[in-house]
Amino acid sequence: LCTFSRICKEKGIEDAILAVNKCNENAGKEIFTLDLYGQVDVNYIQTFEDMQKEFNKSIKYVGLVDADKSTSVLKDYDILLFPTFWSGEGFPGTLMDALFSGLPVLATDWRYNFDILEEGKTGIKVNVNDVDVMVEKLMYYYNNQQELYEMKRECVASAKQYLPDNVMEKVISYMLESK
Repeated sequence: LCTFSRICKEKGIEDAILAVNKCNENAGKEIFTLDLYGQVDVNYIQTFEDMQKEFNKSIKYVGLVDADKSTSVLKDYDILLFPTFWSGEGFPGTLMDALFSGLPVLATDWRYNFDILEEGKTGIKVNVNDVDVMVEKLMYYYNNQQELYEMKRECVASAKQYLPDNVMEKVISYMLESK
């Protein structure tokens, strides 16, 4: 598992860590690891450094990834965790990176997340700060990995609608209809 966003409380980093730890605790062994990617928010540096001292071997901060390498990094994961509740969340580019990487996303039902993702096809929906449901859904997909692999195919298929030619076709069509 991975996160791929700014590192701060409002991006759900603490919920992601807690969910992974609970899954592993419930299983009695390490069934998930979590790699955290992203810039640590300046107001969160001390908190995050303190948290890192408590990380077990399942959790690690990996740092930053160049924008042109995001899909090559993300393609190797099974699920991206995006439990955001950041009030400034707009159209999250990390969801585009995930789709183009064939990476299903466990995301909060927040702002535009499920305008981009489709529940059960490209995304796994949870409510904000609902770690227990995150754990439940992660365990479900751990035990039903074939469904997860089907979701990976759906992600790649869904990403095609965001290719520049397809987007421009829609924009031009909209502009012509508006006249």
